[in-house]
Amino acid sequence: MIEKKTLKIIKKKVKQSNKKIICIDGLTCSGKTYFSKLLHKQMKNTKIVSKDLFLYSRSQRIKLIPKLSIYSKQNQNHLHYNQSKLNLLLSSIKNKKKVILKNLYNRKNGKNDIKIIFDFRKTNVIIFEGLYSLENIKYFENEIYSILIYENIYYCLIRKIKRIRDKKISIQNVITEFTNLHLNSFLNYLKKFHFDLNLKISNNKFVFNKLSKRKQILLIKSFQNKHSYKERSTH
Repeated sequence: MIEKKTLKIIKKKVKQSNKKIICIDGLTCSGKTYFSKLLHKQMKNTKIVSKDLFLYSRSQRIKLIPKLSIYSKQNQNHLHYNQSKLNLLLSSIKNKKKVILKNLYNRKNGKNDIKIIFDFRKTNVIIFEGLYSLENIKYFENEIYSILIYENIYYCLIRKIKRIRDKKISIQNVITEFTNLHLNSFLNYLKKFHFDLNLKISNNKFVFNKLSKRKQILLIKSFQNKHSYKERSTH
């Protein structure tokens, strides 16, 4: 659940500043979707949009894993998400229009076979949740209220492993991708963007913590120093 104090802060800031988008971000499997659903229940006339709908197919993303040594320093947002479809969606949000998007990501089978009608004509506030969300909605400028969810990296990794739905990807591949691509990319992202509200999970509650972003950065660096593989010279 969301701490009452935290919920009050969000509602007040969104109403006073006339925000159009609440952006929910955090490490993979940190609780973004769960938090968004809780927030949606507490706020009237909101619509949730999950960025995961714009993932490329699972088979397409699996093909990148053997090439992680090449892609490890690249932006995961552009490697894993269909930017052209995302831009169509965001344009519809901006202009309060209706749009039909095909070949969106289906988490159940890993394919791009979902068709969704998005109608933003009567929605006051969009809850946009997913990785690297601020990179995509930055042109909304003062219309955004951004929230970062801070979580233990090991908990995130465990949840990610539990999510495996395809025998083509092994636990080791998931760990390699998480360690060598995701953490690198997300660390760079955190350094670039400011968040209006930082939250952490405490006693099954989402609570305010102003140091969450800084702590998340330090945790990622610590995790990388401990677990990332680095080639050592034999000379």
